[in-house]
Amino acid sequence: MQVSIHNNYSTSFKATKIATTKNFAHGKTFIDIYKLSSEDKNFLEKLANKISIKDLCPTLSESIQARWQKVFNYCLQEAKETFSHSYIAISDNKPCGILTYLEKGNKNNFLSGVCAIPDANGNKTPLTGVTLLYQMFKDCTIKNAEKGITLEAIHNGPVDVVKKYEKLGFTKNSELKYYTVMSINKFKVQKALNNLQKQIEYIKDEQHSINLDLFLD
Repeated sequence: MQVSIHNNYSTSFKATKIATTKNFAHGKTFIDIYKLSSEDKNFLEKLANKISIKDLCPTLSESIQARWQKVFNYCLQEAKETFSHSYIAISDNKPCGILTYLEKGNKNNFLSGVCAIPDANGNKTPLTGVTLLYQMFKDCTIKNAEKGITLEAIHNGPVDVVKKYEKLGFTKNSELKYYTVMSINKFKVQKALNNLQKQIEYIKDEQHSINLDLFLD
């Protein structure tokens, strides 16, 4: 949850394919989910230098463009950290989103960031962020994260993310100048996962050492 790639951009990286998903939010949309690894740092660094929200979404205000770019760059940076769990979403043979989180034992998981990547026309693939969160919810359920998930929802972004998280079952803990601290316990994680299963068809399809060069042409 379709990247503007210059013609002189060529790189390679390998990742593990986790699943293929399908939703019907706007017609039928397929999104594949890949888990990134430490081998993908070079790719993430190059990708960071190639994505310009300003160029992809020229009709947005400069402040929204800057905020979106900042979130995207932050996700890439966090994805390079050794202890991060990171996923990239692929749709129509292009990256369309990224999510990264930290696992703090079996007590709590911290969502570092999730960001949609717009296509060349400035459009987002339907339910990209929700699909990536679906994967995180599955991880937390399998690992039985006792205290669920916490996150910091930024203000003044391209969408009202606080409302989106509340819709999934997150509650507000505290509201600061630039973000709202939110959390969801393990019982609500399971409930959210059950609800998302009604919107998203998830087909586990784990493979190893997938070369994703073909998605960046």
